[in-house]
Amino acid sequence: MESSNETVSNEEIHITEVLRSMSFTSMLNIGGGNFSTVKLAKTSRYPGVSTVAIKIIECQLLASSVLSNFFSRELSIMKIVKHPHIVHVYEIFELPGGAVCIVMEAASANLAQVIDNSNGIPIRIVKKRFSQIVSAVEYLHNNDIVHRDLKCDNVLLSADGNVKLADFGFSRFMTGELSDTFCGSLWYAAPELLISNCYDPKKSDVWSLGIILYYMATGDLPFKCHDNIELSIQHREPVTFPKHCNVEEECRIFISYMLQYDPQNRPSVSEVAQHPWLHSFQKDVQAQSSSSSVSNEKDMSTSENASAPCPNVEPVLEAGASKEVVEEVEIGCSDESPHTAGKRARDATHLDRYSKKTHSVGHPH
Repeated sequence: MESSNETVSNEEIHITEVLRSMSFTSMLNIGGGNFSTVKLAKTSRYPGVSTVAIKIIECQLLASSVLSNFFSRELSIMKIVKHPHIVHVYEIFELPGGAVCIVMEAASANLAQVIDNSNGIPIRIVKKRFSQIVSAVEYLHNNDIVHRDLKCDNVLLSADGNVKLADFGFSRFMTGELSDTFCGSLWYAAPELLISNCYDPKKSDVWSLGIILYYMATGDLPFKCHDNIELSIQHREPVTFPKHCNVEEECRIFISYMLQYDPQNRPSVSEVAQHPWLHSFQKDVQAQSSSSSVSNEKDMSTSENASAPCPNVEPVLEAGASKEVVEEVEIGCSDESPHTAGKRARDATHLDRYSKKTHSVGHPH
């Protein structure tokens, strides 16, 4: 056991030394999993950028896992996606020994953390951020890419409070065919993932968007159960909202629109993007601009919401979060509202990412 720990320690020291030689300094571990580590680092390697996140994948460990198939897809997708609200990758390179590093823009927090640590998010910020999330997902779908693990934890926030969609570990290219891989997070998973052998991943992404907006608007989750059968029963019931939360009627209708049980009745992400509730955000921005009201928000330009392929945008993320990120003000919900639900949600049982029901899937689809 000691030998194993020493080997891991020596490998980590070696990786750190190599990264330092490449102008990455002040490295701090901020996350990771069985096959990867994420470090926050200072750097002068990229013009105008001072802080980056580095995801280090141990390919030797990964090679013996079915995860290797997902990893190759993740790399291929991250290399080509270019959108203002998708985390930007500066560089991907291999270290001596086989580890692969993905250098990407750093974030101040993820959306789940912000919701859990707030007393509610103002509706204008909910609209802004959700518009940005939808913009990113619409861009992916228009380019035949599905995410398949949309959740608040995978929505990062830059220092200026803008959305950066991340974690493409279960993404894949789709051109109309169905998927049969049981992947994602249980409480964000569409009903058809629990009861069907095949599903339309674009429609399941839309369901996950509905869960995200519900969470943003209420600080809670609409369906919470660790048992798949019980959760499937809950999915058949109409969406309800906590009594302590004053969620506007238009928002409730919009959420229910995305959380339709039958995927054939569920809208596409392009239809979601055209919904009047989201369009009202643009009107709000214009009204605030014309009245010269003081705001901590930066107006989101029309180009950020475009569904067409977006140009290469490399936003600079400085260390430290804006007031918007760390000080969400109370809106609609009482002090007693269960914002700690998000912490439970992130600890909830994940779907078996590499199998469908009880059967092993040899190759992810």
